[in-house]
Amino acid sequence: MKLPSAVFLLSLIACVSAASATEIAPAIRDQVEHNDSAELREFYVARDFAPAWADRERGIAITALAQADKEGLNPSDYHIAYNPRPSTVDAAARQDIALTATLLRYARDLHNGRLLPGAVYGDADLPAPPFNPVPALVTALQTGTLAAFVAALPPQYADYAFLRQALSRYRSLAAQGAVVPLAAMKGSVADLTPAEQHALRQRLEWEGFAGNSAESTTGSLAIALKAFQTSNGLVPDGKLGPKTMQALNISAAYRVQQIEANMERWRWLPHQPEDRYIAVNTADTTLTVVEGGKVVLASRVVTGKPKTPTPLLSATVTAVTVNPPWNVPYSIAAGEILPKLRRDPTYLTRQNMILQNGPPNDPHGLTVDWQHISASSFPFRIQQVPGEKNALGRLKLEMPNRLQVYLHDTPAKALFSQPERFFSHGCIRVQKVTALAQYALTGDPASDVARLIQPGSDTRRLPLEKPLKVYVLYWTAFRGEDGAVAFRNDVYGRDAQLIAALSNKRITLSKPSQTECSA
Repeated sequence: MKLPSAVFLLSLIACVSAASATEIAPAIRDQVEHNDSAELREFYVARDFAPAWADRERGIAITALAQADKEGLNPSDYHIAYNPRPSTVDAAARQDIALTATLLRYARDLHNGRLLPGAVYGDADLPAPPFNPVPALVTALQTGTLAAFVAALPPQYADYAFLRQALSRYRSLAAQGAVVPLAAMKGSVADLTPAEQHALRQRLEWEGFAGNSAESTTGSLAIALKAFQTSNGLVPDGKLGPKTMQALNISAAYRVQQIEANMERWRWLPHQPEDRYIAVNTADTTLTVVEGGKVVLASRVVTGKPKTPTPLLSATVTAVTVNPPWNVPYSIAAGEILPKLRRDPTYLTRQNMILQNGPPNDPHGLTVDWQHISASSFPFRIQQVPGEKNALGRLKLEMPNRLQVYLHDTPAKALFSQPERFFSHGCIRVQKVTALAQYALTGDPASDVARLIQPGSDTRRLPLEKPLKVYVLYWTAFRGEDGAVAFRNDVYGRDAQLIAALSNKRITLSKPSQTECSA
């Protein structure tokens, strides 16, 4: 069904219903009292059941609903079949109520998201902040500030506003027609035939990575290809490998869906940014510390493997633990360590691990017959004591959460140099963990707290003076360092799952994986 344009809807504003507000009020009262919606009842009780929508306010509301697509929402979800001259008082009341109900639904969807995180992902712990749009809407109509009410509904983050602009751009690209998939290519730009170079140049020009010039050279095309690779989180080697070809053949229509999914996830965060917080982008394997709207620390991180993804969550750092022990999760002990013990009974000794409930006077299980220990009923609790080999390294940021995810050090520092850093069981290894711990403890990532990491292996817990919020997120479309939109591969399948859910398709919730740094 074709929706009426905003211009057409606005033309209805000048038409006035023949019924007066005094006549409509009793009809509104009668219909609301027989309605199950507590929000509608609260709204109209606050107005003594007077009709809400005078011409000016009606125009603002209808225009906002008709332009819901600008916010990554579906305008058909908020379509109002408005009749400027309702035939009866009851019809006028129904229209008034319908517009109120629709605008309240739009407000909730835009403010908190169409879906709850837990309805899409089984490993999400992002509590929705309470939001009741009714009092604010009542006040906006009373004070003539409805436009301000509507403008304040989206997340108040610069990065969300950036995605709104990116969405408009990729919708325009999608409307121009689908990109013709590139035929298989390989090697560097210099290895391509003239026809292949022309096709590649057209593709890069389409997305703004190459100037539209007949004088473009092989060198300039290679530079454009490297810029495209960087923007898509690929190694900028100027070569047309499988991952680069896959990214080049992603359509604008899919990018639109991807941006919409990211905008939905933005709505799951607090409506306005806090003054200081840690943000982890698991899709990009990066961490930033933001204070006063500025990034004061950036670091590479290692996050979960695709089979053990790092969850989505918000938590609060309460302390830094120096020389933390690692209590090995049951799943890792039974699934990964037991097979190693069957091959080498000295494995625990070499890894500085102990059995917390093992045989007397045998902390390393040297007398245990590991060949006859069942993985399905593994009886031991394994702990790796502090030291150079400890999986948590020398520092761990305590951030209590039900999914048992933490920020910590690691002895496997070589992994930070990898372009794709999905290696953990779900926890987050931080390259600049010392600077992060310093910031958490003092508010300054460059402060000298080396005294905290002293020789020895005694475990010490250092409480924070000011708790620090952490958001573990999943951005596959965001503002890149060059100011252009950057995309990342949907390594955990979260985009596909959310896109399906937003399209009202049935999805299967993922189960939280056991993280590697369980307390």
